[in-house]
Amino acid sequence: DIELAVDNLLSSSVKNPPTSFLIPCKEASYRRKQVFQFLTEQIKSCEGQKDILIVACGSTALNTYLPESDLDIVLFPSTNSNTMDLLRNVFNQLCHEISRREQRTMFSNAILGNN
Repeated sequence: DIELAVDNLLSSSVKNPPTSFLIPCKEASYRRKQVFQFLTEQIKSCEGQKDILIVACGSTALNTYLPESDLDIVLFPSTNSNTMDLLRNVFNQLCHEISRREQRTMFSNAILGNN
């Protein structure tokens, strides 16, 4: 019976969607959570953004990302912020923190003699 075959196919695709084989490994999931947490901390450290809502979307939210996938986020400011000022502040904060961490790493490598 064709109707029964279609019903079986649909119920099986709901239980095992075609993307089910793309589930990331635990290490990739852990690392992605670390990056998301880093971004969240840096964004919330910007002036007036302590209560901003930061939501992961795209392949991260669907848990179908690949190792080289980007991390899509959406920012929902709690106040009526100027969007360009917010983005500029977030960009500057991220650049500052990444530069600080790179300098610390270079300093540590120089002390330890690592190249």
